[in-house]
Amino acid sequence: MLEKIYLPKPPEGYCFACGSNNPNGLKMEFFIKDNTLYSETNVKKEHEGWYGISHGGIVCTILDETMSWTVLYFQRTFIVTKTMEVTFLRPVAVQDSYLCKGKILKSDTEEIKAQATLLNKEGKIMARSIGRFKVLSRMDMEALSPKDLRRMEEWFSKVGKLINPSSHERQ
Repeated sequence: MLEKIYLPKPPEGYCFACGSNNPNGLKMEFFIKDNTLYSETNVKKEHEGWYGISHGGIVCTILDETMSWTVLYFQRTFIVTKTMEVTFLRPVAVQDSYLCKGKILKSDTEEIKAQATLLNKEGKIMARSIGRFKVLSRMDMEALSPKDLRRMEEWFSKVGKLINPSSHERQ
């Protein structure tokens, strides 16, 4: 079994899900182990919906971000979420930590289909999702956000030095 290899975050991160600089954000951490991408997340009291239970939108954010990082890491392409279907299986408690596992299901030049599974500390599945991601060309990304284009190209270069995803089996 391989060790965890943590992925660097893009600079100036204020993203609600993965940014280190957002005081109210999830501050998700991502790592690769055994050819799979995982995220670690602590759900805080500030993310509550019903008393003691995470808001469903927070759970969706964790799943979406894990699928997105899975696609970004393994495919090294620019994307936006197109659709997402979520199945909630158990209440996700606040003030607890969770592991989310991402997987690519199908990929072509225009769309990538991915899956994420949210697990509690005991390994029970709390929620899962399937998402479809629209592949953006470099020109599309430039028009959408020139700053993010540069940040993502820099990030692709950094993670490329950690592990070569082409050596991973695509599942």
